[in-house]
Amino acid sequence: MFKEKGVFTVLNEKVAELLNTQINKEFYSAYLYLSFANYFSDEGLDGFANWYNVQAQEERDHAMLFVQYMQNNDAKITFEAIEKPDAEFESHMAVLEAGLKHERYVTGLINNIYGAAYEVKDFRTMQFLDWFVKEQGEEETNATDLIKKMNCSEAIRKVCICWIRNWQHVHTQPRRWFSEIGIRKRKTAAPKQQNKNTLDTGIRSLNGISVSTETSVFSLYPGC
Repeated sequence: MFKEKGVFTVLNEKVAELLNTQINKEFYSAYLYLSFANYFSDEGLDGFANWYNVQAQEERDHAMLFVQYMQNNDAKITFEAIEKPDAEFESHMAVLEAGLKHERYVTGLINNIYGAAYEVKDFRTMQFLDWFVKEQGEEETNATDLIKKMNCSEAIRKVCICWIRNWQHVHTQPRRWFSEIGIRKRKTAAPKQQNKNTLDTGIRSLNGISVSTETSVFSLYPGC
């Protein structure tokens, strides 16, 4: 019990205020992740869209956990307006980086509440927040993994584009050369063999890509 202005309360006034603010922050997180999901849906990336839809539901659940905790401890709840999330994104990676930045921000908010509870020896609230401390560690890890996956997919996409461009270059140059000099009957097996070698090399290179390594695959195609 805490005595605030001559009245005994279950929660410390400062701790209760921070908990109430966190309700708003969790609902904002849900709103933010819905905007991420909508962005990826528009981009045709349904997997990323689904991930952020799931994240949005989790954030709403988090908000309700704070609501329930305050209600169970007879604390007054005030629902404030939810801030509008930024709907302008420069790239897929920018969205994922914004997600990681936001999770780190939320981690700081949880730590602040935990610190306030620790100062007044509010062990009940500290125990309640233990789950959120662990949860935030997992959320930051997931957000970081998403960035790694996006980096990997971008690398593979660029390699494929480079390989295709090089294959097309080798494939079309002989025809262009024969057309320019007006000698079409002098085609030999050499260009075809070169095409095949390039194709085989490209396939072996793509098959050899490992997402767990940082080996530069772009050196395979210095012209890209």
